[in-house]
Amino acid sequence: GLGSCAPTRYYKPLEKGQHAVSGSFGGPLINVPGIAPMPIPFTSLGYGYGVSEDATLYSHWHSTAAAFGVWQFDLGGSYRLWKKENMGVSIAPTFNFLVDQFDTDFRWYPQLDANYYWEYKKEGEKVNDFYAGFDNWFDPQSQLAHGQPNTNRWIWNTHVGHTFNRNNWSYQLELKVLAPYLNNNVVVDYISPFGDRGGIGFYFGIT
Repeated sequence: GLGSCAPTRYYKPLEKGQHAVSGSFGGPLINVPGIAPMPIPFTSLGYGYGVSEDATLYSHWHSTAAAFGVWQFDLGGSYRLWKKENMGVSIAPTFNFLVDQFDTDFRWYPQLDANYYWEYKKEGEKVNDFYAGFDNWFDPQSQLAHGQPNTNRWIWNTHVGHTFNRNNWSYQLELKVLAPYLNNNVVVDYISPFGDRGGIGFYFGIT
């Protein structure tokens, strides 16, 4: 499930000195017996600050994980590498930290995202964004749960999304393709166009 917890963070950096508070909902699509296909309801809350016109620092707390006994939070930054008129490219290095509240087990995962965004505007409207990119999780742990050897040190996902911007609010919708090369026959019944590999994630964010 690495990288499936939340939508993309700050693919376009905030303005210098700008503060932002955000929340997100959604996750991989699964079959829930007796109900319907639905995204896992992962939730997170976060804060971002525009350090400069091209750099933003952020941190998020994952509230669903906390409800199930894992303190999970991330700390990272977004940096714009290139901008031209209404488009740009950014990268976002992040550290993810997880602590089991019951076993006091600690794990950390470096992450590096790369994103392209395109701004567009209709007459009389605020600027909205399309974006696409990759997120890459790196797993330094030698063992998985239950002492199993870790054979996947690099886990990648790809995503596309759209953000609707208003005066003080932004609304984000995102679709992720999650690890389409990994077996998904674990824990729950994942829905995937790749059969027994990978998954599809749907996310909603508000800032």
